[in-house]
Amino acid sequence: MPERTQLNINIKPTVLQEIKKAARKKGVTIADFVTDIILKELSSLSQNETDLDLLLDRMNRIEEEIYKVKTSCPGQLDNSKSVPDDGLANK
Repeated sequence: MPERTQLNINIKPTVLQEIKKAARKKGVTIADFVTDIILKELSSLSQNETDLDLLLDRMNRIEEEIYKVKTSCPGQLDNSKSVPDDGLANK
């Protein structure tokens, strides 16, 4: 028998009724139903964090490439020149 632990939570009675109804419909226990939902959510969160990390890494590489281009082109690092305002910066 797998090792288990108990989790006590306070939820609205209507939510509990919906959980019971859905578990019955799937033919599983309430514990298995809730465990499955929690595991799916945790997996989704983990995937979202992985996606975010990949995007941040990509942004860092792009910023490094932009810096390389700026340093290799005369006048690109001159702070006295401003970037034209296309009106999109604050959107």
